[in-house]
Amino acid sequence: MKPAEFKHPLRILLAWIVISLCSTPLHSHAEEARPQEEWNKLSETEKEQIRQNFREWKQLTPEERSELKERYQRFRNLPPERKAELKRRFERYRSLSPEQKKELKDRIKRFQRLPKEERSRRIERIRERRNRR
Repeated sequence: MKPAEFKHPLRILLAWIVISLCSTPLHSHAEEARPQEEWNKLSETEKEQIRQNFREWKQLTPEERSELKERYQRFRNLPPERKAELKRRFERYRSLSPEQKKELKDRIKRFQRLPKEERSRRIERIRERRNRR
């Protein structure tokens, strides 16, 4: 499975982080209690979703895990306005119907099959249109 094909890459990575924090001993007692307190605040449904995400994480190859960690780190290093834009886009994607998501994925696949020069031309046209706004 390629990282671009992950169903929920960020959720899988976040589950790994949460479970790692909950199972890793920390230096001070106060710090140690924080992840456990946060875990205890979650509903059983949320806990099960995290466990499921973690099971998916464990099934990834080391290369896939590494790529997801790198993507997450790049996201964390983005300026706040860029992070906010990406979050808005992600929420917009999540609000699409399953049919709309399928159509979008199909369009992306068709785009990726284009020759590199044609992809570059189309990207440039999109940028030009955005700059005119």
